[in-house]
Amino acid sequence: MPRVLRSLMARVTPVLVGGMLLAQPLSAQGGPPPEVRTMIDGIVSMLTVKGDSTLRSFAERHLNPDYRESFSDAELLDHLRGLRAAAADADGSVSARGMPGDIVVTLDRAGKVRIRVEFNDAFLITKLEAEPEGA
Repeated sequence: MPRVLRSLMARVTPVLVGGMLLAQPLSAQGGPPPEVRTMIDGIVSMLTVKGDSTLRSFAERHLNPDYRESFSDAELLDHLRGLRAAAADADGSVSARGMPGDIVVTLDRAGKVRIRVEFNDAFLITKLEAEPEGA
């Protein structure tokens, strides 16, 4: 695993726990469910590890089949490449905030790279889009 990714992943869980505690009920003081952490780790990996095989693996594992099939293979790869390009200059900090089923993953302390993630009860992504800066 590349050093940058190891460094980024090492910082994900503590930041995510802090970010998600605000959106979770008091009974969930342990942070987001492991499935949400796994999904966000997958997003970070997809955005930071080079190669289309990473994009394909991410899509197969984390995208809801209906959402995945709403794209042609080429369109899906282009969409994921666009998200990766948007995150290319992120400073390495990661946070996530939101309510169950709808979170925003921010990949830069300045908030320049924001990815909106909607997911279903099975923790499969039903929408994945870059948000405009300042949204």
